[in-house]
Amino acid sequence: MRSINLFCGQSNGYSRSITLRNRLIPIGKTEQNIQKFLDSDKNRADKYPGAKRLIDNLHRDFIAEVLSANSFDWQPLANAIEKFQKSKDAKDKKNLQTQQANLRKQIAKAFSSSEKGKKLFAKELFTELLPEYIKGKVDEQTSEEIIQEFNRFTTYFTGFYDNRKNMYSDEEQATAISFRLVNENFPKFLANVKLFLEIKEKYPEIIDDSLKSLKKDEIRAYFEINGFNACLTQQGIDNYNQILGGIAAEVGKEKSKGLNEYINLYRQQHPDVKIGKMSMLYKQILSDRDGSFIDVFEKDEDVFKAVETYHEVLISQIPEIEKLFSNSDYCLDKIFGPAKKLTEFSQVCAGRWNAVENSVRQNFIAQHGE
Repeated sequence: MRSINLFCGQSNGYSRSITLRNRLIPIGKTEQNIQKFLDSDKNRADKYPGAKRLIDNLHRDFIAEVLSANSFDWQPLANAIEKFQKSKDAKDKKNLQTQQANLRKQIAKAFSSSEKGKKLFAKELFTELLPEYIKGKVDEQTSEEIIQEFNRFTTYFTGFYDNRKNMYSDEEQATAISFRLVNENFPKFLANVKLFLEIKEKYPEIIDDSLKSLKKDEIRAYFEINGFNACLTQQGIDNYNQILGGIAAEVGKEKSKGLNEYINLYRQQHPDVKIGKMSMLYKQILSDRDGSFIDVFEKDEDVFKAVETYHEVLISQIPEIEKLFSNSDYCLDKIFGPAKKLTEFSQVCAGRWNAVENSVRQNFIAQHGE
């Protein structure tokens, strides 16, 4: 035992760490099978972004479907907001938070009690919901290939599922649909209701002019407390915001002005009148152009692909930029670019950060000398 202790360095000896390295060499068809597995995994990784888009499209439709089928009583929350705004009392603030939590729970329950909602994060997503969802769509064949690829590999979406589950939470968090409606959009809506009633009483011509411009017979339903139920979905939010901001002009037609534009016009014509402007509602969570929902990159490859795709989008704009500078209808002497964006512009257009700067310098020297 003594000799072993001495040899192992346990008693007046020394310790030594040795790393043994072995190489596994594939034999026979093993190498082909490994390569086949790697190719299959790469193919699945390439189709992962498309699968996420499909799932998100399904979520958007599900959100609109549930919110369209439900209505809530917003009067208790309106009363709580108004009471706290007047008193600023801690007790009234607590009551306000209670009313907000109550409504968030009602909205979250509307989602969780849906049979479809229960399947969104289960195996039925790929076996039932998505196959049914893509039927009759233009890209049905491509989408079907994506679905089949992940039918037995749903673990790919573990992190993605966690992010999407947060949308249906009743917690006071920015990524939740209930929070967007209760804590963010409804206070805006309530303030607009108060302003509308004031305008209706003191300056009714503003509303009359808006109705004529928007070609609507009535908009008052949007300015009643429970009229907020018409503003829960993204489509409802868009309709409401059009009433405030107007409707973009079609080709050959004039823009339809909204309430805010007529409010602004009235203030210009009557400088002594003080009228506030109405607040636009935030977009619904996960809406097509919503920038509040950010996906987490799960792999380094995802970051690289995102940067590469963004770069391709920028490069695709170069012909439009060239058209701008080559069009004889424009006066080039009147086109300016911000100096702080010069290197970025140069990098995108020429692939070199100093290309534009060098061109400007060489042009100056050609005209004025060194």
